[in-house]
Amino acid sequence: MNDADVTVQPEPLAQARQASADRRFGAALEAFGRAGPVAGLAADDLMAWSGAAWWLGRTEEALRLAELGHRRLLADGSMTRAAQEAIGLGFLLMLRGDLAEGSGWIQRGRSLLEQSPDELAAGYSAQFAAEDALRGGGDLDRAVDRARHAREIAQRVGDHALLSLALMTEGTARLSGGAVTEGLSLLDEAMLPVQAGAVPPDFAGNLYCQMIAICWELSDLRRAREWTEAVARWCEGFDSAVMFSGICRMHQVQLRQVAGEWDVAAEQARIVCTELIGMNVAVMAEGHYLRADLLRLRGRIGEAEAAYVQAHELGRDPQPGLALLRAQSGQVGAAVAALNSSLAGHRGPAYGRAPVLRALVDVAVEAHDLDRARGACAELSQIARRWGSDGLLAAAAQADGVVAVAGGRPADAVAPLRDAVARWRELEAPYDCARTRTVLAEALAALGDNSSARLERQAAERTLTVLGAVVDLRRLAGGPGTTASPGGLTARETEILALVARGDTNRQVAQALVISEKTVARHLANVHRKLGVSTRTAAVAWARRNGLHDGPPDLH
Repeated sequence: MNDADVTVQPEPLAQARQASADRRFGAALEAFGRAGPVAGLAADDLMAWSGAAWWLGRTEEALRLAELGHRRLLADGSMTRAAQEAIGLGFLLMLRGDLAEGSGWIQRGRSLLEQSPDELAAGYSAQFAAEDALRGGGDLDRAVDRARHAREIAQRVGDHALLSLALMTEGTARLSGGAVTEGLSLLDEAMLPVQAGAVPPDFAGNLYCQMIAICWELSDLRRAREWTEAVARWCEGFDSAVMFSGICRMHQVQLRQVAGEWDVAAEQARIVCTELIGMNVAVMAEGHYLRADLLRLRGRIGEAEAAYVQAHELGRDPQPGLALLRAQSGQVGAAVAALNSSLAGHRGPAYGRAPVLRALVDVAVEAHDLDRARGACAELSQIARRWGSDGLLAAAAQADGVVAVAGGRPADAVAPLRDAVARWRELEAPYDCARTRTVLAEALAALGDNSSARLERQAAERTLTVLGAVVDLRRLAGGPGTTASPGGLTARETEILALVARGDTNRQVAQALVISEKTVARHLANVHRKLGVSTRTAAVAWARRNGLHDGPPDLH
């Protein structure tokens, strides 16, 4: 190769370097392309080019450039940098699902770290040892010891990325062991350099994601909201950030689902499942799982099962959602077995068991297995007391009330259920609040307080109707103090459908019931969704088959 073959254009190269430093990755990618042949670029430029390609979602290009940069660093004798880039390349491969190749690169990087005489290399080696000890809830004492060692080195050499990583690992270990205050303090401290902009973007993005994931595992909805908003603001600082924008979207889906914004959440989950293809398998899997949950709650069983299967194929445990779908389909025994096996295989902090325990309480009650329900409730209550997030406390109080009602102790259920309703309302979690109200209505009815039961039932029905929570509306329609309506329709929906089946227009229905035409149209849209029909004619045909055309039945 002659010199002309490797000549680099200085002006485009300077522009590329500046754009990369400014996190204008689109401009950096374009300028690197004009700077000249890859063979003429220094290792730092190759890595910056690779980073720009990665942020823009051009994964194949990023991988190719990262490997070239790694080899150039080795040739230059920069063993620690070469090790770090090899590990980064390995994680990138694993994110996209190339587990064997990714693992190989990570191992290569770790071997190089162990061979390097640099103190920084020793710090990263200690950090990896801490992560190994922490993985799966293993040796927490060793995790803390190695993370502290990594932190000491990071402070001596002034490496902010290593410092944040070590603090995050130590905080997670402390939290896993039940030292909640200390653990959360360390996690917050880990994020200080990130928020100050002192940590490189790829490290910063991963630290944000770790923080949010911990908040969700803890059912700490307030902190999850705060950190999701923080990462959204952080992403706005880039001209393009396909990977982390997609991850941020997934976290927003989680929040929207809790907040009852189900239509938006479903659409955003669909986007997550497509925009990160070939980039981040785990986030795609979570997107499919979230879609499945929303489909399940709206009674779309076949579509929900397909989405759970997709999540599973991409490596996401489909529980507890798939078990709840099985129970919803009448396969209660299979649901209990699936939840039990999920708990048996759980690795990690005990608070990570809470979602499965919540589901097991409900499914075991449905299976009339009160001993199993009580056991799951007791463990959930213990977790809530130990880690104390509002989400865990609300879930435990709700489970306590469910078990008390199922066990014929309605008087013991009222206080915890009211506590759960208050907590869910404070957390702005309308679906969980409505579900708790349905159980509270059952307890109050059993105590003879039909007036209060009716208020709780009506409040639940309003929320569930807005959400389109078909399955829960069907259960509510068949609850104490009601007569079950076919199709899971509410009393008002049945009344409106009966009038429509009689031949009334929307205006006539509105006049007869003293409501607005807009309200009639909204109820009819819910009727169509519940019955799985798309036209007024089909709904009328269903009504006539089910005997609703002669007049609405008395549901009170």
